[in-house]
Amino acid sequence: PEALELMKYIKLEFMSRQELLEVENSPLVSTDRLLSAYKAQALMAEKKTGFSCKKDRHHSLANSRNWKGFNSDVMVGTGNIHKTHVLDCDPLQSGNIYKWSIKHVEGSNNGVYFGVIANKESLECDTWLGNQTGGWSLSAYDSAAYYDDEDCVRTKSLSFGRGTKVTFTLDLTGDGTLSASTNGGKAEQLFSGMLAKASSLGASGFLPAASVNWSGSKVQFLGFE
Repeated sequence: PEALELMKYIKLEFMSRQELLEVENSPLVSTDRLLSAYKAQALMAEKKTGFSCKKDRHHSLANSRNWKGFNSDVMVGTGNIHKTHVLDCDPLQSGNIYKWSIKHVEGSNNGVYFGVIANKESLECDTWLGNQTGGWSLSAYDSAAYYDDEDCVRTKSLSFGRGTKVTFTLDLTGDGTLSASTNGGKAEQLFSGMLAKASSLGASGFLPAASVNWSGSKVQFLGFE
């Protein structure tokens, strides 16, 4: 009786897994109490792990500023071929909201596209962003939003050119939407249903992307917020 009374005050959930295994067959501990202890440990581990992963991922994104292939936050057009470049960062994953800005530093509006691309095995980078399946873009040339070479949305309110800062918000908490604003103005939604399309391509998240074609044209990634 004294041992049973004492066991009431022992917090099983704070015991190690090995210690719990050793008392599993003890008549002093009920099966219900053991199951509750294991459940509490699993929940605590999940909470701890979730926090750590989120912190590490956002820290990684905060330090991601360079375009792949340039080793710089500035991308320069060569005038040779349309090409899509992605940011050298961890893929943007569902369940989160991401916000970042890109600046059209100088050069012609022709061949300048900002947006995102699905992180799939083949990124189809030898074409302009929005001209491939899994690429969503806003064009500087005609202020249109493109996906798979389709003119989805045309909006003069988001026209941009040299010196313009374009801020994107990728909301992956629902079906996946991409919105944009210029120079701190009102944001406008460009695309929806992006998660389903990315999933159908076998993609693991999204990557910020841009295209710049004309020689001397420059765009700069300004960072995540």
